[in-house]
Formats: sequence, structure tokens, C-alpha cells
Amino acid sequence: MKLEVKDLSFQYNQQQTLEHLNLHVDAQSFVGIIGPNGSGKSTLLKNIYRVLKPDQGVILLNDEFLNQMNYKKSSQLMSVVGQEHEIAFDFKVEEIVKMGRTPYKRLFELDNQEDQEAVSKALKQVGLSHLAKKNYTELSGGEKQRVLLARAICQNAEILILDEPTNHLDIYYQLQIFHLIKSLGLTVLSAVHDLNIASQYCDYIYVLKDGKVYDSGKPEDILTSQMIYDVFHVFSDVCIHPLTQKPHITFLPQI
Repeated sequence: MKLEVKDLSFQYNQQQTLEHLNLHVDAQSFVGIIGPNGSGKSTLLKNIYRVLKPDQGVILLNDEFLNQMNYKKSSQLMSVVGQEHEIAFDFKVEEIVKMGRTPYKRLFELDNQEDQEAVSKALKQVGLSHLAKKNYTELSGGEKQRVLLARAICQNAEILILDEPTNHLDIYYQLQIFHLIKSLGLTVLSAVHDLNIASQYCDYIYVLKDGKVYDSGKPEDILTSQMIYDVFHVFSDVCIHPLTQKPHITFLPQI
């Protein structure tokens, strides 16, 4: 399942937020979006997963126009995990994960054995089978994010959209969650806050600045000290780490 964004523009309150963006995500690739706060990362993703509607341009899933799909079908193809957030009502972990089965259910249709098996499999994949009966509010931040990831897995979609899903977690849980996502073999598009994590896990990266694509390419091609200064306005030293063979960024004091 591939994803394409062509000539996408979007305005908030008559102010241009995204301008003529083009983006391509190959099937089973992990594509990252980086950029400073306000660069348009979340707005772009919200246009893709249909919370917002583009003013111009098109979004395609396997060459099919997204805006011509009904929401049930697009939900079967694309799942979303955002930043860690609180649930309005307290649910058991397994109940939240089971919400991922909603796109496959008719109105008032009861859960069946297939649904339960999907829930059990998703919880096993994220290592939370032992917490199935626990209340969501009692979990740690890292556990909550794994529950939301399990819900997305249970949705059985081929494309996973992530909006900085580990932004408020410590480094242990950041690495754990990104490693898990990478291992799923799905088509992934993720806004990433940490540039070293983007370097480690992304096959391809888009750099946003002021609502436009500043640059794009493989991590080793675009994660340079010059790009980081031009886009984030900080000094850095970038080298290839001898163990990972990926670009590693050390941020330097402003002199």
C-alpha cells in the first residue's frame, strides 16, 4: 500500500499553513517528517488522515483518491497514533484495543471470535497481554502509547500514520515503541521530534519549513549540519556512527 500527496495546500483562518506539498511513501517503507514547531507537520498529517480537508491538491492510496473513499474504507486502509493523551472515560486496556475493530463492524453488530483474536494478537505484539484487564488510566505513559499502538494494529490497516507518538516519553520508551513500529512491516508515515531517532528508523525523510518541503532524501543525504542550522537554527556536528552506520547528531552550544 503506497501513499501519495500531490500539490497539497491548506489554510488556517486565511493564513497559508501548507503550500504545494508533494510527498510519496512507498509500500512497507518508514518515512519520517521532521521540522521545527509550526512547520506544518501535524497539519499535513491531519489532512492525510481526514481531520482536515485540503484547499488544493489530492491524496492517493494505491492510486485511489482518498477524498472519494467513504470513511469506513479509508479507516480499513489507514490507522493513526497521535501523541500520548488521556481518554475521556476509563476503559479496560482490551476495550480500547477492541475499538480498532470498529471499521469492520455494522451498526450494533456484536463482537465475534475474530475480533477477540485480533485484540489478543495486537496486545501480544506490543507486550501488554498481561494488562488486558487493567484500567487505561492506571498505566504509565509508555504503556498507554503501546495500548494506542495496539489499537492501530488491531485495525489491520496497511498504512500507519504517527504524529510524534513518543514526544512526551523518556528515551527507553521512545526506542521501544519505534523499534516495535519498525518491526511491523507496515507502510509508515511519522512526524518525528528527535532527529537521531529519525536517522535510526526512517528509510526516507521529508524536512518541512514554513509549510513547504525544504528538502527530502535518505537520512545520510539530508541530515547535515547545514540543513539543521538552516531549518532549526542550531549548531551541530553530524557524523556516521560506527555501530549503526547512521548519521548521529550532536547539538552544540550557541557560540
